[in-house]
Amino acid sequence: LQSNYGSAYRRLITIEKNIFSKNPEARPLFEETLNAMLNQGIAVVDDDQNDTSSGFFLPLVLVIRESSASTRLRICLDAKAKEPVSGFSLNDCIRNHPNNTKFLPGILIRWRMHRWVMSCDVSKFFLMILRSPESTKFQKFLYRRGPHEKMTIFRILRVIFGDKSSPYVSGETIDHLTELVGENFTAAKLSLQQERYVDDVLSGRDSE
Repeated sequence: LQSNYGSAYRRLITIEKNIFSKNPEARPLFEETLNAMLNQGIAVVDDDQNDTSSGFFLPLVLVIRESSASTRLRICLDAKAKEPVSGFSLNDCIRNHPNNTKFLPGILIRWRMHRWVMSCDVSKFFLMILRSPESTKFQKFLYRRGPHEKMTIFRILRVIFGDKSSPYVSGETIDHLTELVGENFTAAKLSLQQERYVDDVLSGRDSE
């Protein structure tokens, strides 16, 4: 698997031409989101800005939701993009894993049996989980502030959207944490282990 720098570079040029140049709000939204990721330790500027050959560069994908009140733009990385030399994507090289996602119909049936119900989600589910330093070199991406600026190499330190292992890793993380500290929070432990579908929790009780 080669570094895929060229594909990531071309994807950014395409985004600049097709999105940033046509939607004046897109670049400020992107930079606002990127700055928030940097401030929260989700992403960092890579230490070696001259290294374009090691690790793996993932092409950007922008998800814009004009109607969203909280997250109008989400920065995603394309782990399905094929690297042209080998013909493999990052997802092609990730080991297959068992499906640990809870059975949704069972969760819904149990939820509807309660007299009092509640729903919530785990905030920024994937982005709260750190990757190992060895893994983050495969989560590089490119950005520049303008078409005449120099490219900057960034690296995401957390579990990312689009990586096929992310649902499994995040689910295992939640289950592990509930085993570590769940004795002090028995109701929360039950909800997270049995009433959670990915990052959504549907729970309830028969009394207030």
